[in-house]
Amino acid sequence: MALLAKQELVAEVKEHKINSAKSTLKHLEEYFTCPLCFEIMACPYALTPRNCGHTFCATCILKWFFSRLHKGCGGWHEAVDCPLCRSTLPHTPERTPRSTSCFPFIPNRTADIAIRGLIKTISHELASASTVAPNPLSDWFEDGHSKQEWSKRERAGRIEMSSIAAQWNVMKPTDFVNIKNRLEV
Repeated sequence: MALLAKQELVAEVKEHKINSAKSTLKHLEEYFTCPLCFEIMACPYALTPRNCGHTFCATCILKWFFSRLHKGCGGWHEAVDCPLCRSTLPHTPERTPRSTSCFPFIPNRTADIAIRGLIKTISHELASASTVAPNPLSDWFEDGHSKQEWSKRERAGRIEMSSIAAQWNVMKPTDFVNIKNRLEV
């Protein structure tokens, strides 16, 4: 009888952990979905707060921004705006050295910490539930497809945005065209 009670308790604990992970994933999807790719944000960046402050995946907002670049000359002929509220972003002057104040992106560290924490919570809850049976959250195990894809997008966005930010004030039009080509927009 004691063995049966222990097994029931273990099953209840596993069920609680899985439900907790589901709830955390729902929260993540509800509050931290990129409005451009509709995935959980990876490496969240906001547009300069004085203009709007909307947040997107780094790669998504870079693709949006560089899709407005004229490939022939490497400049922006029209104002670039936020894809959500249409607030105009700072103009990017062609002449170098350009001020870092015209860099239109800022890391959203608060969202980044929250997203990473929630994903870690999901992985931890699933691992501690030690469930073998497939469930809707299996993709968020440490080696699951969703977790790997998110990590890949997060890493790519962080590398790309860091590289651009570090060189922003001296980038030439040809550098901008190369980025546009690399982003395939």
